Amino acid sequence: MSRLAKELSWVIPTSTKINRGKKSLRDLWEYAVTKGYSKVIIIETWKGNPGRILFTEPGYKTLSILGEAYIGGVKLLVDQRNRERRIVSTLSGDGGGELYRFLEAYLDLPLHDPRRSGVEASLYVEEGEEQRIVFRHGEEELYPVIRVRRWRGVDIERESS
Repeated sequence: MSRLAKELSWVIPTSTKINRGKKSLRDLWEYAVTKGYSKVIIIETWKGNPGRILFTEPGYKTLSILGEAYIGGVKLLVDQRNRERRIVSTLSGDGGGELYRFLEAYLDLPLHDPRRSGVEASLYVEEGEEQRIVFRHGEEELYPVIRVRRWRGVDIERESS
């Protein structure tokens, strides 16, 4: 779970990995508000493995859950041989489907972090019996790759700039 969070922080520009520890949702809300975070992604475990990803934002005195992805499996960089870690400084997206549209709006793609020296990547959601959240640099698949068994989310209206 901690490794998945670390690897996600490498591919989502402007993100910061924090350890939840024994913090409640209320504690996480206070932390997010104090730090000025507009979004908090929580990875929950199931039998010692990543089981669910909650996509939240600070609401009134708590974190509002906007979406949840039940994880069917993950491929991590640490499990791959001869793979180089890639830090993503710019993330755009390409795709369709409900999960992709949610992630595009939630992450407010495209994202760019000028503080990072890294590569440009794209977020894809491969559709099928199970969906896969994939990050790519050109034709190269970056890690993590997340297999989603079930998805439930709300429609997010993107603010026009």
